[in-house]
Amino acid sequence: MRSMDKSSEGWFEGTISKILDRTGLDVRTEVIPLAPMTVATIGGIPVDGHGRAVFESGKMWYTGLYAAGRSAYTGMHGNSPLPGNLMLEDIVTGATAGKNAAEWAANSHFGGSTRMEEELTAAQSRVESLFSSEGSPVGHVAKALSSAMRIIDGNNDQSSLAVVQASINELSNSGIRVTDPSRRMNTELVSALHLEGLMALAGVISSEEEEE
Repeated sequence: MRSMDKSSEGWFEGTISKILDRTGLDVRTEVIPLAPMTVATIGGIPVDGHGRAVFESGKMWYTGLYAAGRSAYTGMHGNSPLPGNLMLEDIVTGATAGKNAAEWAANSHFGGSTRMEEELTAAQSRVESLFSSEGSPVGHVAKALSSAMRIIDGNNDQSSLAVVQASINELSNSGIRVTDPSRRMNTELVSALHLEGLMALAGVISSEEEEE
């Protein structure tokens, strides 16, 4: 955009403003740095053909628990899943699990409503906390997490793992701050929630490798 004609900038004011707010970069004069990062994981909760969470090699299922998409281990992908296939998996497995769950729920009696309400309140509080004035911007956290994980890319000596674990702990303690106040179609909020999950996953990976 640095070479864009000044008269055309008005068409992109919204984009320019959002990038400036979220990353601190003015794309009219600066370039956007690119860095590798985890965008999807393979594996998850083992499920059967109906999307039911199973154990004992599929012989039994956790009653009432379903999983779909990237939270489920469906066996649909190899080592390098295509982005389009990931989306198709979300749609197909989501529809299958949803249909079966609806049929099962129609003839089931539920309990633990108090616990579910507590979890809903906790989830709402978690989302609201991301809109506070404290914490680091989404772009900063994503860059820092990516840099930390590159340290152990093919290198799992104890000193490197300790550095990565310390970096992840620091990021987790500082928190994430969402600058876009919108509660509807907020892609920055989605990225923040995604990052929280990635930080938890990164912490598990680094701690397990450190133990080994």
